[in-house]
Amino acid sequence: MTERSNKGLAIFSISLILMAVVFLSPSEDSEISRSHNYPFSEIDIFSEGEIIEFHPNSVELHNNWTVSPELPQGLRMFKDSFQISDEAIDSHGNRTCSITHIGGVMCWSDFSQYNDLAEVLFNEEGGDFVVTEISVGGKHDCALINYSVSTEINCWGSDANGQMGDGWEREDNHSPTSISSVEGSWTDLSSGDSHSCGVLSRSEIYCWGGGEFGQIGDGSRADRYIPARVVIEGNSQFVSIKSGDFHNCALTSEGEVWCWGWNGYGQIGSGNFEDSFFPLRVDLGEGANVKEIFTGPAHSCAIIETGYGYCWGSNVERQISYVEEEGFEWPMRIFPDSKINEIGIM
Repeated sequence: MTERSNKGLAIFSISLILMAVVFLSPSEDSEISRSHNYPFSEIDIFSEGEIIEFHPNSVELHNNWTVSPELPQGLRMFKDSFQISDEAIDSHGNRTCSITHIGGVMCWSDFSQYNDLAEVLFNEEGGDFVVTEISVGGKHDCALINYSVSTEINCWGSDANGQMGDGWEREDNHSPTSISSVEGSWTDLSSGDSHSCGVLSRSEIYCWGGGEFGQIGDGSRADRYIPARVVIEGNSQFVSIKSGDFHNCALTSEGEVWCWGWNGYGQIGSGNFEDSFFPLRVDLGEGANVKEIFTGPAHSCAIIETGYGYCWGSNVERQISYVEEEGFEWPMRIFPDSKINEIGIM
């Protein structure tokens, strides 16, 4: 196997655990609808829309909520004031953001510079917008906002590499900023460590922010302070995007998967370990029709229409296979005797 990027080694040396959780046959009686596990916290989302967050240094229990020393009252306030939908929560490291039941955004963290508990996008009952998607990056966050006639993306946090996408060069931005340089309505959003990508209603993908590994997809390693259109062969119609730390995978309406960016562990599924500045189609076998894609920091997965699952990329923590191999440059069938409903990647 070729020598890995020094940055890639650093990422995995500080991560406590990175693996995939596969849901084969969820129980009908289970109260938990989805779990998110991260290096510093575990988040359970219950069917009635409440969140429970467990911290490793928790000291109290209040109404089934574990309260950590870093967040002495924030989570209790959050629970009492808002209900949370199953699909509307994202986390990266110690920071979590969620969409409230009235379409605003709340974020909390033990990094004081990003606020312990902050109502980032306030919305009143019956307001003129609703946040429909939230994506948390390394030190920045972005939200997909639905107005009555259009949708837009707002970002906030670190702007060291252009993560705000508004053309300004600054260190940090503590207020949500709209991306206005691209015409059209956004339909999907995903953020990596220092970049973000969005899908437009006309099925084009644009990315902005850090581009060191080619994750912008415009043929360069340059940071982009305004969204740059991802260059791809043919006329593929993209419907969704998922971002790892420094790579992306996108799903087309024809059920194809295209990936690009950092490839130190084979996470773009190209058959080698070389970074790609353009999207490359992942070969999942003849006739494979992908219905959903997932990305971790340095690995990727897909579920095809028949229910079979495939993963590729980092296997440092044996998140793909027990085979003693650090990474797989081709998709590997997981749980070959089972059909898979969902893959949760950490």
